[in-house]
Amino acid sequence: MAYVPRPHRGRTHHERPVGIIFPSMSPTTPVVARSPPPPPKPTCTVCLETRVRFPYATPTKRCAHKPDVCVDCLRSHVRAVVVDSGHVNVRCPAARCGSEMTYEDVCKAGKGDKALVERQVDPFQLSLTHSMLGMTRCYCDKPSVQIHRLYGAKILPAGPANSTLTAVGLFPLFIPASLPPYTFPDTSY
Repeated sequence: MAYVPRPHRGRTHHERPVGIIFPSMSPTTPVVARSPPPPPKPTCTVCLETRVRFPYATPTKRCAHKPDVCVDCLRSHVRAVVVDSGHVNVRCPAARCGSEMTYEDVCKAGKGDKALVERQVDPFQLSLTHSMLGMTRCYCDKPSVQIHRLYGAKILPAGPANSTLTAVGLFPLFIPASLPPYTFPDTSY
């Protein structure tokens, strides 16, 4: 049954009063501005905490995600990979990322961690060390080993057998195994 306006002034009980269509616009109803809900707090994808500090940028420039790993988890991850495990290739700890971090990224993540920075050797420093010792090329018979102890002018694979040597420094050597062996000059005087 369709609504038909009546020509007379009186209303019947079937008619609704025509008046305020939008109750929120009524002068007697206070207008309350509703703010949108606050955005969800960022959560660290490693420790799942929300009350943590996040870095301003991703762990490496190669990452395509937002900074979603807190500063403490990133520092712990880099320290575990470099210092505890002895690896030099550090990957982003974010889920489904895996981008490799550069030397600068690792040093930035481990800011204030002296042991971490000492284990990561800048390629520039490595080239200076090679030139100071007169090494133009070197060869390693164990290509799977990436960290070597430099003792005088002899490069020895790092490991329990060589742990008693007093090392000058730890250097990651990325040298192809196809190079011929390099004879080191005798430095024992």
